[in-house]
Amino acid sequence: MFHAKDGWFFERTVDGGVKIIKRELAKDDSPVVAQTYLDHSGWCSIIASVSWRGETAESWDDANKFHGGIDEQEHGSQVKIRREEQ
Repeated sequence: MFHAKDGWFFERTVDGGVKIIKRELAKDDSPVVAQTYLDHSGWCSIIASVSWRGETAESWDDANKFHGGIDEQEHGSQVKIRREEQ
């Protein structure tokens, strides 16, 4: 998990969402105070909202491409991560 600051930890989930955990201390083994989960779309909205452009359809699409490239139109409410073949 990525520790951002003051016990706030973030981790990408296999479905493209983000798990957020607040711990008492900035240590992996510190007790959990709170936790939540944001789905892929919600996380992309946060990224777009805090960008210099603010949240627009275009900034959300850019955040989507950056975060994992889920094709919302193709998959609808199902979350499937498109992986580019190398």
